[in-house]
Amino acid sequence: MSSTAPSALRLNAVLAGLRAAGEDTRLRLLALLSEGDLTVSDLTDILGQSQPRISRHLKLMVDAGLVSRHREGAWAFFRLAQTGEGAVLGQWLAGQLDRADPVMASDGQRLLAVRAARGEAAQAISPAMPPNGTVSARSMPPTTGSRMRSATRWGRGVSNPCSIWAPARARC
Repeated sequence: MSSTAPSALRLNAVLAGLRAAGEDTRLRLLALLSEGDLTVSDLTDILGQSQPRISRHLKLMVDAGLVSRHREGAWAFFRLAQTGEGAVLGQWLAGQLDRADPVMASDGQRLLAVRAARGEAAQAISPAMPPNGTVSARSMPPTTGSRMRSATRWGRGVSNPCSIWAPARARC
């Protein structure tokens, strides 16, 4: 997604998206979801807020089209929407947030910690996992394996060699 402002969006779509994103926790959620798929459990661990509160924020953003939800077994994963007017606005908003901001930087560090913990738990359950991390998330128990998709981005949950908030397309 480019850093230029979205164009040709319907007024109602923009208003709905701005209403849904117009709160500090929701903007933080957009930034976190721009890094990959996360569950409500992941987000409660990162943000330190209750499950009902996080779920409510996510529902508002899903309804506005900023975020999409998909199920994998018993787990529901959330990500920035990839299609639709809300997706354009959500991706643009997430791209405009300053990742050096102390709150955002702290969220990024907690995201790394959550991914590392999930990777370690998955490794403990399945120590014979191939080194390239090609095991399907569905082949692992939902409490750990589902998170392998995002954890493998930086090597099975190990610390990111570059900043968590580096541009999504950047190569380290």
